[in-house]
Amino acid sequence: MEPQPKPDLIQDMPRPVITGMRVHKTVCNGKATIDVTVNNYGWTTAVGTLKAYVDGNAGNSVGIEVDPYHPETYTLTAPAEPGEHTVKVVLTYPGGSDSMNKTVTLLRDSDCEYLSDQEEYDYGTNPNDPDTDDDGVIDSKDMNPLGDYRIKIYILRARALDDVDSALVGHNPADMNLTLTVNGQTRTLFLTNDQDDKENKILPTDDPLLNLEDYAIAKATFDVPDDKVFIPITFHLYDKEGNKKGEDIDISPGPGTVARIMYNLKTGTWSGDDYPGDEERYFGYGHLSGCGDGSCGVSSHDPKKDLKVYVKYESILEEKGIKGEILNITTIQDVKEVRVGGGKGVLSISRPGSVKIATVRLENGSVVNVTLVNTYNAKVLRVNPIKPPQGPDASLARENTTTVELVGTAPDEPLKGEVEIIPMEGDLIDPGLGEVITYSSREEHDGEIWFVIVPDEPDGIPFWREVELNKELEASGISERFDPSDGYYLLETNSGDFWSWLEQFLKWTDINNKEKLGDYDGDGVPNAVEVLIGKDPAKRDILGIELTVSVEWDMSEEDKRNLAYSIRKASDFVYDHTDGYAMITRVTIWDDKKNWDKADVRIYNTGWQILIINDDHWPSSWIGAYWNSTLFIEMPRRFFRYSTDSKGEMGSSKWGKTLGHEIGHYVFWFWDEYQDWNRHKYKTWYTTQMALYYRGESAFDISRILSDKLLSIHSVMNNEWKWSELSTPGDYSSFKEDAIYIWRTYSHAWIVAGYKSWEYMLPEQWGNLTHKDKWHCSSWEALFKFLTGYDRPEWVRGPSVDICMDPNLDGSCDKALPQDYTPKTGPYTGVGYFMEVVWG
Repeated sequence: MEPQPKPDLIQDMPRPVITGMRVHKTVCNGKATIDVTVNNYGWTTAVGTLKAYVDGNAGNSVGIEVDPYHPETYTLTAPAEPGEHTVKVVLTYPGGSDSMNKTVTLLRDSDCEYLSDQEEYDYGTNPNDPDTDDDGVIDSKDMNPLGDYRIKIYILRARALDDVDSALVGHNPADMNLTLTVNGQTRTLFLTNDQDDKENKILPTDDPLLNLEDYAIAKATFDVPDDKVFIPITFHLYDKEGNKKGEDIDISPGPGTVARIMYNLKTGTWSGDDYPGDEERYFGYGHLSGCGDGSCGVSSHDPKKDLKVYVKYESILEEKGIKGEILNITTIQDVKEVRVGGGKGVLSISRPGSVKIATVRLENGSVVNVTLVNTYNAKVLRVNPIKPPQGPDASLARENTTTVELVGTAPDEPLKGEVEIIPMEGDLIDPGLGEVITYSSREEHDGEIWFVIVPDEPDGIPFWREVELNKELEASGISERFDPSDGYYLLETNSGDFWSWLEQFLKWTDINNKEKLGDYDGDGVPNAVEVLIGKDPAKRDILGIELTVSVEWDMSEEDKRNLAYSIRKASDFVYDHTDGYAMITRVTIWDDKKNWDKADVRIYNTGWQILIINDDHWPSSWIGAYWNSTLFIEMPRRFFRYSTDSKGEMGSSKWGKTLGHEIGHYVFWFWDEYQDWNRHKYKTWYTTQMALYYRGESAFDISRILSDKLLSIHSVMNNEWKWSELSTPGDYSSFKEDAIYIWRTYSHAWIVAGYKSWEYMLPEQWGNLTHKDKWHCSSWEALFKFLTGYDRPEWVRGPSVDICMDPNLDGSCDKALPQDYTPKTGPYTGVGYFMEVVWG
């Protein structure tokens, strides 16, 4: 609202003003249509008359009545024919007048529904019929003017992040159902039976939309109203108990457990609890997670953590000083009381919110049990014996003369001692000695689903989205165009002759395959895929990577499914650590060593490869060879690392992550960050040097190096199984401080090795400042320079990819990476589901 003028001596005078005029672009039945907005900056209601003129020829007039500072819009008509005209509107009122004029080009609209005849020819609708598909909605307002609008929702993966089904012994996997409600229509989909994480391994084809049919663990089609732009959709995930609904599983990133989105029928995108680019706030488009509200201890900008099963409890343990990976959790049903203590007193927690026994692998590799007790709404008492127990094996539950103190809240530090869990019914449960962690929160079972919504269009792109994309393509100087009708006219014109029909059908198929699988903006990602993952098919905003793969042996069908699965996971991993700026879009796979010398990736038929013992075919790659070389990536079928959970095998996500690491070398020109530029590894050579020359003095710092607390860049190019992000400028600032400390503290160990300063300790990615073929910056800075072309070094050869990157989210293509850039935890968009596969 504009500032109100102070009343003068004539306080009762109205002051109406024309503030806007919109001339409809079309002429119907010899008339132009004009919308006029009038505001009143006076102090009493304004009345008057509006009249329209085209080239001086008067049209109709309407009376106005406008309250102070409450603008009104009125519609006028005036005689006109197609062509260029001057349109003028005049407002008269007691005491004055106002006017506005525009020069416009008007187009013919034979059926009077605000689309020009030329547009209707271009779009494939009938210029002489205002409702081409006879559904009662005029073409310009119809979300699909050539047919009925339907959408299909594919559920691609479902995962329970918590222990949902309680058990007295062991772990009961979840039985997940999903209730979908679309514009008032409700369907319940069965997802899993005794399975906490479900997705399908398939033999994908070169058609990403067709692949969705096989990837889907559940799907449903809904008829939606053609006269609405937005329709509401809700997702309600829950655990099934027999034939009844059990506990809700939270997949809402906000309050509550049910996720809600609004689907835009014009654009084929959605907003609400999930939206394009939501990794800035949540965890990725096409992905709903209950962790979005912070309940799992992972934020959207937390590059040190990933969303995974039990992550919320790992965060609780970490806050209490216990760092490790939870291998399993058992939830104890209907607990009456938990007692912890020994001879000096017992802490009693009555009616806890939940009790869980977690099996934890600590950073040193040892495995322990930890009891997690939620004290939300529980009563916490301390029972102090007056006389000592009568023997070392006396039960905590025996009767003794005691004093009871109401504590209110449990201590923050871990509790140690004997633990007894007393259920409402049944025998006492004794986990034995161990730590007890208490926390207080409203208990919610978090989960997540991956999904995609596809309009029922042959090319997967909505009618009006194609209209808008054509405008973008024209503005960008790109010659390609979409056909919004998807070749509708070809199927409508049927002569009755089979061969003529077949010819028309093949033309129709070619049109839609070109629009679906074509790449009009030239960034390497098919048009339909860009729409489905929230990107722009008319803008180079992501790099699509095409790979050829040759396998050394004759693969079985299971081998093919496993290989496709691992490469799909590699695509997800690349999309994650580039924050959505790259993905694998197409893979051609040969087996039995076909095209071995031409392949980007060679996979050897190995047993369990162990580094140093048989490392001839250890995962490796040539730097930047994707762009200008016949060199390649080597991958073994199986390999083994000297670490916990150390097996990488084709068909696993770990194998895919390792391929993603090698793609970092092969495509993005990254160097390693687990060794210095002399190729000395921090965890082996460095610790050996320190132990050799400083013995016991270096033990503490050696343990810090081995546990990644010292001289460790937490990045994909260091250890892709442990971290899922690229290094940042901040990572290197911390690393340099570590290097200076190590140099000064253990200088003799480095001097005898020929090192002359702490700069010799910098990772291979950074390199010696005299080296012209090293980045001298973090991997994120290198990615930005390579993809955008800004400040790209000369030694990075090959074509420019010119990707528009916007890390500071100002809506424009940036020229530099912010020095304080923090990678996103996601995006966990599941782009691998849209990967094309050609079997050679």
